[in-house]
This record gives sequence, structure tokens and C-alpha cells, in this order.
Amino acid sequence: MSTDATPAPPRPPVKRLTPDDPRLSFDGITGWSPEGDCAGAGGGLLPLRMPLDRLDTTLSANLARLARTTAGVRFAVRTDAASIELEVENSPGGSPLDVRVDGLLAHRWTGGPGRHRIAFALPGGGARPAEVEVWLPHLSATRIAAVSLSGHRSPPVAVDRPGARWVVYGSSIVHCMYAAGPSETWPALVAAERGWRLRNLGLAGRPTSIRSSRGRSGTRRRT
Repeated sequence: MSTDATPAPPRPPVKRLTPDDPRLSFDGITGWSPEGDCAGAGGGLLPLRMPLDRLDTTLSANLARLARTTAGVRFAVRTDAASIELEVENSPGGSPLDVRVDGLLAHRWTGGPGRHRIAFALPGGGARPAEVEVWLPHLSATRIAAVSLSGHRSPPVAVDRPGARWVVYGSSIVHCMYAAGPSETWPALVAAERGWRLRNLGLAGRPTSIRSSRGRSGTRRRT
């Protein structure tokens, strides 16, 4: 019997980040709903499009549910990692999750409700780190427990977002229920073309309390 042993190959480095880590440049949100609040049980943090204290004042349970969906919510990180892994929890009524690399759609994942751990390959090892942007499902409330980067050579860094803030509000035409994916709703496409920072306040199936001269839907741009 041989006593020789071959050393195991080194495991690739893994960097595990909590969703509120400043190196994950979240946009389209106003804050976080903590684990175990009234919106759900466990599963990490829920990024909020509207302040939690305002959500608590609504008299409509359906309005509060719609406001907790993660329409237009995304985060970006600059990394040379070979893969990114997400630990998420979707509420019922989910829609796809998009991963874009340097502005191009690289992955689209469609998962049902419940907790998931999903990994996506990235172009790691390139001459420069890539800008990776993850768009959360726009028709479900998606909590995030952790984001892990594997096989990186340099530490991840936040992505600077210098564009003007653009707020869209309205009903289903703004929430975009039938879009192919969250990064391809019409507000997301317009914001990408113009270099604006989108915040989507669309609430499908319910009129909003803000009306513009065009009716239920409108936009505002702030510098």
C-alpha cells in the first residue's frame, strides 16, 4: 500500500458579502426591511423601494405587498471573480432575475418561491475587473441573505453611479408586469440609454396617490 499522497489543489478564494455591504452598490432603494419583519419570515434583508415607516401607515394589505416587490432594484460590483453566488428568498409571484456583465445580459434565472442558492459564471481572469450588475425580480419581494464571489484575484469594489436620479411612478404600465426580465422593462431600458439612476415606484393593479397631467403614470428627474 502506497503512503504517497497528492496534495489537494488549492480552493479558489471566496468572498462572502452581506447585502448591506457598501461594496455592493445598490440602487433603486430607500432602505432595508430587517429579517423576520411582518413582510416575511427570515431569509435575509429585503431592499425597500419605499420607506418602511410609510409602508406601515397604509390601510391596504395588497398595496403594502406590491410596494415590497423589488421592481427596479439592482446592485453592482466591480470584480475579477470567476463566479457569483446569491442566497435569496422569493415570495410567490416571482419573475426572472437578471445578471448583466459590462452592460450586456449574461444570465437570466427563473426560480419559484422559497429559498435558493444560485451561482453564475463570470468572465474571471480578464485583463481588468468586470462590472457585474444583478437585477432582482420585479414581481416578487426578494430577500438577500448573502452574495459570494469566488475565484477572485483582487478584492471587489463598489461601482460609482454618477448619473441623475430618475423616478418613475404609476400603475401596471410602470411596474411592467409582462416584461421579459427586470433589466428589460421600459424604465430600465430608458435609464440605461440615458445614463440615469432609476427608481421605480410602479404598483401594478392599484392607482397611486400621485397623479400627473398624463394620468396615473409619470416621471420625475432629479440631478
